[in-house]
Amino acid sequence: MTDSPRLRPATSAIVVKNDHVLLVTGNYPWPGCWSLPGGGQELYESLAEGVERELLEETGVRARAVEMMRIREYIPPRDPAFQPRPTGYVNHRIDALFWCELISEPTTLGGANADTYQTGCEWVPLDKIAELSMVPTTMPAELAKMVRAYQSGTWTFQYVGHTL
Repeated sequence: MTDSPRLRPATSAIVVKNDHVLLVTGNYPWPGCWSLPGGGQELYESLAEGVERELLEETGVRARAVEMMRIREYIPPRDPAFQPRPTGYVNHRIDALFWCELISEPTTLGGANADTYQTGCEWVPLDKIAELSMVPTTMPAELAKMVRAYQSGTWTFQYVGHTL
């Protein structure tokens, strides 16, 4: 079944523990792809509520959304390598990235409602992030710097527009 193109508000979470960032792995848009946990905002849900829910669903981790750090867009027709999901969904995604404060985590990571393409989640050392294949593709070079800037109090909100 295919779906019409649509605008999709979404959220992503940065959760840090002992110089490790919580990431999910999956097989879309390529096998072994890493990303920050998150997903689509539901109707009548605030962005902060959405990131907290998505984080719990995908990883089992409870956290509080502390601050929106950045807005990023993904506009499929501007991506030369775009391939629709097997379901046919085509989303112009507007993603709100939040710094989230860890509240609790399960003994074994894993959420009760992981995304279809998700294959796992784990705490990844900040110094290993640059080696990963991630979406957005700019994230491996940026994530450790973003965490350090936020922790030092020097982070300022960003709108980064369309990035791959």
